[in-house]
Amino acid sequence: EALYSQKGARDEVFDETLRVDYLEIPVYARLALPASPTLDAGLQLGGYVGIPLRARSVEEDFDLDANTDYGAMVGFDVGSGPYYVEGRYSLGLAQVSDDPEFIQDLPVGDLPDLKNQAVSLTFGVRFGGGGYGY
Repeated sequence: EALYSQKGARDEVFDETLRVDYLEIPVYARLALPASPTLDAGLQLGGYVGIPLRARSVEEDFDLDANTDYGAMVGFDVGSGPYYVEGRYSLGLAQVSDDPEFIQDLPVGDLPDLKNQAVSLTFGVRFGGGGYGY
């Protein structure tokens, strides 16, 4: 599984908006939950790696160097046949960027803890057999 993800942040003090596009690769274990003969359900626990594709400041109009993101992930899924709904929460463990052009305006010693957090909800269709039991 590989996902395109766009994450960002807004800083009111410096009037700055950051956007980072990632190719995310989640790695997780799935615990199947008892549901019904026509319904799959499960809990997901694991992590992810996010490879930065593009990172930029919107107001300042410059690109910045984003670090590879990685973190922990927890989620759930429910499906029937080929259709499913999936929800996830991810907590980044890596600094988004330590680019000098981005942090040069920050007061010395006040480097913020710039880490990603995300909540996602996915609706989809599985191909090749339907649910997880193929």
